[in-house]
Amino acid sequence: MEAPKNISNCKKVKTLYFDITPQNILRKYTGSETHVIIPEGVTEIGVQAFVQNNTMVSVEIPDSVNIIHQEAFLLCKKLVSVKMPKTLKFLEQGAFRRCECLQSLHIPDGITEIQGGMFGECQSLVSVTIPDSVKSISDRAFSGCCSLEGIDIPKGITAIGKNVFDGTLWLKHHPDEFVIVGDGVLVSYRGKNPDVIIPEDVKFLTQSIFYGNQKNIRSVFIPETVTALNDSLHCNNLQEINVSEQNPYYSSLDGILYNKTQSVMLIYPHGKKSSCFRVPEGVTEIEEYCAFHSVTKRFMIPETVNKIGDLAFSEDTTLVFEWYGRQIPIFLIKDWASFTNPDEQATWALFAVFSNGIGILDFLKDISIQNFNKMSGAAYPYQLAVFCYDMDSGIADYLRENIIPVTEFAIEYDLHEMMQKLLDSGYIDTENIDTLINFAIEHTQKTSNAEMQVQLMEYKKQHIGYFDPESQFKL
Repeated sequence: MEAPKNISNCKKVKTLYFDITPQNILRKYTGSETHVIIPEGVTEIGVQAFVQNNTMVSVEIPDSVNIIHQEAFLLCKKLVSVKMPKTLKFLEQGAFRRCECLQSLHIPDGITEIQGGMFGECQSLVSVTIPDSVKSISDRAFSGCCSLEGIDIPKGITAIGKNVFDGTLWLKHHPDEFVIVGDGVLVSYRGKNPDVIIPEDVKFLTQSIFYGNQKNIRSVFIPETVTALNDSLHCNNLQEINVSEQNPYYSSLDGILYNKTQSVMLIYPHGKKSSCFRVPEGVTEIEEYCAFHSVTKRFMIPETVNKIGDLAFSEDTTLVFEWYGRQIPIFLIKDWASFTNPDEQATWALFAVFSNGIGILDFLKDISIQNFNKMSGAAYPYQLAVFCYDMDSGIADYLRENIIPVTEFAIEYDLHEMMQKLLDSGYIDTENIDTLINFAIEHTQKTSNAEMQVQLMEYKKQHIGYFDPESQFKL
C-alpha cells in the first residue's frame, strides 16, 4: 500500500484501517493486526465497529473514548485482553458478547450500568472487576460465561435483570441458599423447600430467582422490606403468595398478590385451582401476565375494572364481565384475522382489542353500534353482540344479519352459554336452522363432541317442528 503524501510514517499508514467520522466516531476497523491500538482522539466506538474480527488478540482503547456502542466487539473470537479507557462513561449492550477467548476485564469507574448481554457467552471469561459506580446490571449480562467465578459485586447495586449469571461458576458454586448481592438484591433461590420465605432485608427480587426451580415452588412469603418484585413470581405450580402486613408496597388476599391498596391485582398464582375466581370489587386494574397460564379458566370481572394488561389471561379462559347487572362471558381465543401478518404476530387478539383503539372495556362502558363497529377482528364482536344485542338496535340488526357465522363460531368453540343466548334471541329460525345443524354435525364428526348438535336439534324439535335426532347423526 502506498502512503498518502500527508502520512509520513508507518503508524499513520495504519490509521487507514480505521474508518473515523468527522465527529471522531470510529465507524469500522478493517485491519488484520493482532494487537490493535485505537488512535488517540477517537471519542466513540461505533455499533459493531469490530464485529467478527478474527485476527485481533488484544486492543488498547485510548482515554479519549467515552462511549463504546452496541455490539462493538461482538464475535471477536480471538480477543483475549482489552485495555479500557479510564474516562469511559457509557458501555452499551452486547459490547463484548461472544468474545469467547476474553479472559478478564476491568470495567472503569464511572460506568453506572452494565447493559444487557454485555459479556454474554464469553466462555473463557474468568474474572470481572465491577466499580462502585455501577448501580444496575441488565438482563443476561454474564449469561453463558461458563468459566466466570471471580466477580465482586458492589454493595451499591440496587437492580439486577433476569438470567444475569446463568451458567456461571460463580452462581453454580455459590454456598448460600439465597444468593443476595448488592443492596438487598435477591439473585437466586437455590433451596429445595417448596414453601419459600424471602429473607428480611431483601429489597429487590430479580425476575429469574426461581430459574430452573419454577416447578417446585408452592408458596412464597414476601417480607416488609421488599420494594420490587419484577415478575419474579410467575411459577408454574405456585399456589399462594403471602405478604407481610407491614410491607408498604404490596399486599395479599387469599393467596393472591395485590398492590398495597388492593386496587391492582398483580399476580393470580398460576397453580391456584378454582372453578371460577371472582375479582374483588374495588379492583380497578389487572396487571399484565397476572393470570397467564393459570389453571383457573374462569374469572368474574367487576364493573370497577377499567384496565386489563396485555396477556393478563391466556387463551381458553372465559372472562365474565359483570356489567349493567348482567353477566357477559367472553371466551378468549387466538384470532389471527385481527393482524396483517399472522405468521409473525405472536399475541392474542383479545389484547389487541384491549389495547388498540376501542376495546371490550371501552365498549361495555358505552354500548353502542358506533363503538361496536370500532372493534377489530370477529371473535369478540361476535360474543359481545350475542350478550348485548338487546341494549342497542344497531347491534341487534348486526346479530340478525350475521346469525349463521356467529352461531357457527359458538359451535366451533363449544360455547354453551353463547349458544343458549342465541337460541333465546329468536334469530335462529326455519331459514337457517338446517344449515346450522349440518355445521354442528360436521363439528361432531371432527371432535366427537355432540353437545352442540343435540342442543340445536332439540331446539328445532321444540320450537320449529318435529325432528328425529337419530336420523341426523353421522358419526
